[in-house]
Amino acid sequence: MTELVSIIIPCFNVEKTIDRCMNSVINQYYKNIEIIVVNDGSTDNTIDLLNKYRKDNRVKIISQVNSGLSGARNTGIELAKGDYIMFVDSDDYISLSMVQLLVYHAKKDKADIVICGFENVNNNDNIDIAKDVDCSQSIVCTSKQALQNINKDEVEYNYYGVESWNKLYKINLFETIRFPLGKLYEDNFIMHLLINEATTVSYIKNKLYFYVKTENSITNSKYSEKKFEGLKGFELRIRFFSDNYPELMNLAIRKYLLVLISHYFMASKSNKTILKKKIRLKYKNYFNQYLFKDSNLKEKIILVLFRYFPELLYLTKGKDR
Repeated sequence: MTELVSIIIPCFNVEKTIDRCMNSVINQYYKNIEIIVVNDGSTDNTIDLLNKYRKDNRVKIISQVNSGLSGARNTGIELAKGDYIMFVDSDDYISLSMVQLLVYHAKKDKADIVICGFENVNNNDNIDIAKDVDCSQSIVCTSKQALQNINKDEVEYNYYGVESWNKLYKINLFETIRFPLGKLYEDNFIMHLLINEATTVSYIKNKLYFYVKTENSITNSKYSEKKFEGLKGFELRIRFFSDNYPELMNLAIRKYLLVLISHYFMASKSNKTILKKKIRLKYKNYFNQYLFKDSNLKEKIILVLFRYFPELLYLTKGKDR
């Protein structure tokens, strides 16, 4: 295994977590890596903590004016020299086997993208990142099959998700694709485009990425106009399917309807009346386009109930979420 892997780590005010993240990356069993750390305008001690890693000649630290997660990732992409590229968020950490196993399957399966499982963990969880991982099995798909998978339920296909960080990509996939600036849920805007550029996508179920749930995460923050604007990524994806894979568009609409219900619940908890109305308008538009063949009976009831009685559904299902 001689391929160089570029690992991009965006950082913003992560003095409490950056050491854990960096140690999990620097100590990878696969050694032919370059680690591109983009300090995105941190105002705490992040850069001081990062400086001690400069002695490792694989580590490159770049400081820039704050431009958000997408801007930091894009900076890393521009600087990357590897054959492959991957992203690790600075709150999170990875198994010491992750890069080795993803590169192994990229070569064995002749895959342009390799996707692994991830685990949601708490900040104080004690995870053994050095344990041996048996990862000989994989599921190999065409790009079209992978595009279908990103619209399936996370509970069943959580390792098929649109998140950018549990994946290894051939670097040429990013030749014309970048993360959108100033958007939340930025992965939703580009993952279907990256998969569409791939010929083969390989999946391994092993959970090699550890996603740390924090109090300041997007999920835990109050609902806002910016979160609402982030829904645009789902609409662009539906339009993409309409133009390129019309037979998959219905699945994408189903996914979006369920996401809109979730956003309505979040807006209700934050008492965002105007945003709730906007969400309902979006829901009505896409509900009228949806064919119910991709929903079971229980889901059909939920979708119809929300269309006509959203507050009733919120009171019965959403209030405790």
